[in-house]
Amino acid sequence: MNETYQKLQELNPNAIMIDGFDDALIGYCEQFRAIYDWDLIILELTNQGMERDEAIEYYYFNIAGTLKNQNYYPIVLHKES
Repeated sequence: MNETYQKLQELNPNAIMIDGFDDALIGYCEQFRAIYDWDLIILELTNQGMERDEAIEYYYFNIAGTLKNQNYYPIVLHKES
């Protein structure tokens, strides 16, 4: 558990976090919702043995698909290169 995770839990105990992706947590917004880096989530999934396409599909089906329409769901940031 990283420092950002701990701080956010203090500020908003109801904030929804993505289990197993602490290294992809990069901050939080003014509404005290977690902000994750999409590229780091995909990297973590590929480090677990998935191919990139499989990791992307897994993310959209098993992570993003379960988070919407909940209070304080996390923001996943897609950075432009």
